[in-house]
Amino acid sequence: MAIMIPAHPPKVELKRRAERELWERFRDKLSDDFRVYHSLPYLRQNGGQGEVDFLVVHRELGMLVVECKGSGIERDGGQWYRKKHDGRRERLTKSPAEQARGQIEHIVKGLGDPMRRAIGTTRTRQFPLLYGWAVAFPFGPGPSKETLDFPPEVLLCSRELTGDLEDAIARIMAFHGAKLPVRIAPLSPPDFEAACAVISPDVEVPFETRAASLDRERESLIKLSEHQQSVVRGLMANPRVRVQGGAGTGKTLLALHAAREMARRGKRVLLTCFNIGLAEHLAECIEKRGEGFKGSIEVTHFHGLCERAATLLGRPFGPPRGAAREESADFWMNRSAAILLDAIVEGHPEVRGWDAIIVDEGQDFGEDWWAVLDESLADPQQGHRWIFYDERQTIFGRPSCVPDDGMLFMLSENFRTTHEICEDLNQLIDTPMHPHALAPAGEPTTVYPMWGPSKMQKKLAELLEQLTDRDGVALDQVVILSPHSPERSTPGAPEELGGVRLVYEIAERGQGVLFTTIQSFKGLEAEVVILVDVDVDDDWYSQELRYVAASRAMLRLYVFAKSSWPN
Repeated sequence: MAIMIPAHPPKVELKRRAERELWERFRDKLSDDFRVYHSLPYLRQNGGQGEVDFLVVHRELGMLVVECKGSGIERDGGQWYRKKHDGRRERLTKSPAEQARGQIEHIVKGLGDPMRRAIGTTRTRQFPLLYGWAVAFPFGPGPSKETLDFPPEVLLCSRELTGDLEDAIARIMAFHGAKLPVRIAPLSPPDFEAACAVISPDVEVPFETRAASLDRERESLIKLSEHQQSVVRGLMANPRVRVQGGAGTGKTLLALHAAREMARRGKRVLLTCFNIGLAEHLAECIEKRGEGFKGSIEVTHFHGLCERAATLLGRPFGPPRGAAREESADFWMNRSAAILLDAIVEGHPEVRGWDAIIVDEGQDFGEDWWAVLDESLADPQQGHRWIFYDERQTIFGRPSCVPDDGMLFMLSENFRTTHEICEDLNQLIDTPMHPHALAPAGEPTTVYPMWGPSKMQKKLAELLEQLTDRDGVALDQVVILSPHSPERSTPGAPEELGGVRLVYEIAERGQGVLFTTIQSFKGLEAEVVILVDVDVDDDWYSQELRYVAASRAMLRLYVFAKSSWPN
């Protein structure tokens, strides 16, 4: 029997009867020399996603895309149609042959370089496997007449599927091979395994869960889709990758998974970001897994790396005492990166020689920082540099300047928030995100008016008491966020409210309810978020800042606003 990936057949439903039939034929009538991938997702060159019905791979015969069609496909007046069960016809944008041919072209373009690197044949541009396409009609003989764009040599009809299926596939591959000027030699068994690992790698699900009183909703939030998980190892042969997605689409978890996967392969990995709090969270996630890697993972924020460089060079670190605001900003944006570059040039191994650099929240990085990071790679040209970013979260007064080189992978599905919170977020961005189908519906955002300091403290105390006492929400599940420092916020910075202790350092989270700035909490998340000092008419509280703030909430969002919310 063929090795089927995934090992379970598609569900029995009307629109997938043909795929189920073909899946079973492949499984039962092909030997275990064949690998058959069903519903295989792939990335187009522009970052869009496609899906192949079946990809049949054989060490000697090659790689075959098979587009599966049920009954009711017809060509009329040069246009292809699908006949529905009610008798109506649905026009197809592409013929079955065009679909299959386009899919194999995308796959070959996407897998060519990674597969050549995986099997060590980078000196040639020839794809290492013979490849072709076919169209299968499990329930019938296929088209009644031959057309120029649909030769009979590429058909897998009911007769072939019930007969010698291996011979039929060999015939189709010979048809495609006859068009080539040279014969493509079969892969060795190790190279074949390496090629299959590029096509559809095995992936460990990197779930990071915590006990919470909101267990039912918390557990239904899907952290990473199966497709996104499978992408990480499939992209591993690409030295330059950009992963762009909105808040909650799984960028940080993908960054963690990429770092772990590279370390498993023996690489020395730097996992970095802009935010100190996020760096501490990333380090905790890496340490929590307690895995032994062939390589290593070091986690630090970018300026932490610059400070290390200053120590190695024997220089002070930080803007001069009493420096003007402009001079201080220049130090953090430019001079700190120059210090890091000096240490790299001097050859200090503590800040250079990385095999891979993973950057989370890359939209926060300065333009010149990328060249410095590239210089810190052991191989500045081919070393891995993966960037995870969301240009809509640029809240530090400078535009995003993520390099535009490398493969771009887009994320559009929100896995972190309820449907209700995601609806709020979509009112703050131009391109909407889609909540995961299994995410909880949640509750609408609760909006309170803003009051003066004393009444604000009273209302906030009542809410905290309700959440932590009557509702049993744990202290580390609740976060209060303001665009201002707690001391300058409307409620101020009291030691406790409603009998609930407040803490003001992210490291103390859990010892009380954390009260911090939106900027400091960027990149982190909490089951329950309380926003204070919301004023959409205040230039300081920009739309980007509201988006970042609201997207920290996973299950519940409470807003104290001076005006409408979210716009």
